[in-house]
Amino acid sequence: MNNSPYKKLNRLVEIYNLLNKRAFITKQEIIEILTNKFGNASNRSVERDLKALRDDFGLMIEYRHLSGYYIDKETYVDSGKINSLMSLLETTLFRIKHAHESSFIFPEVSISGMGNEHLDDFYYAISKGYKIQMTYQGYWDEEIKTKKISPQLLKEYNQRWYAVCQTNNERRVYSLDRIKYLRVLTDEKFKEEKLSNDIFDNVIGVSEIHLKPQKVVLQFNPVQGLYIKSLPIHKSQKIISEDKNGLTIELTVGINWELKEQIRKHGSLVKVIEPSVLVQEIKKDLNNTIDMYQEKN
Repeated sequence: MNNSPYKKLNRLVEIYNLLNKRAFITKQEIIEILTNKFGNASNRSVERDLKALRDDFGLMIEYRHLSGYYIDKETYVDSGKINSLMSLLETTLFRIKHAHESSFIFPEVSISGMGNEHLDDFYYAISKGYKIQMTYQGYWDEEIKTKKISPQLLKEYNQRWYAVCQTNNERRVYSLDRIKYLRVLTDEKFKEEKLSNDIFDNVIGVSEIHLKPQKVVLQFNPVQGLYIKSLPIHKSQKIISEDKNGLTIELTVGINWELKEQIRKHGSLVKVIEPSVLVQEIKKDLNNTIDMYQEKN
């Protein structure tokens, strides 16, 4: 893979990891490490890689005399996003490298790529303020419908991409993998409306983003509580208590479909404490499940 088109991406990930883990690193140290790992690193190639990290990834890479290069983390406030991006890139490169040569690596196989071919069209339309005409079939729709939309932003969730759009004075979220055909209407512009970066902050997932956040209290058994601590359900998650009875957490979110799916998937390992309306809905779902298993064939 050293001679493949992915060599540069491997170098960028490696340099980022070096900068992220060390306070300072000299150019000569970078050259030696890259040469040992990938071969043929030079002063000029490292300069190009550092420029790419600055220009393409927005990293604030600075240089201090006698110390070396470093990431100015005080100025760069979006480190969480770049960490996630680099981690995803590293995983992708690993998958490509070992796609056909290993009998003991089994990456997840999904259809998450469906709809990704529309990403560039949506980005172009959003950046230029153009409308889009598309044929679309929702998950629960029997018919394919033609829609004219004003796209506003893109959101990735659960290995799928979604677009927030204005349609007939109504804001809706469309899944890109449900689009059958689209065309950017370069002769039709819409009045741009800047959406806040926190538009999804009050919900889990992408549905019903208009919902007002509510206090949701969940109690997990002790074993599952360890998992929930390590992988929070939502960024608003707070620990109320942790004892022999398990982990009790508080979320501040809208009660949408994705929240209820999160609760359902944990089954008997979680109990909804509040709000009461959510308690009753989950109890009803569980009773319906029991009734389904008790039905006679």
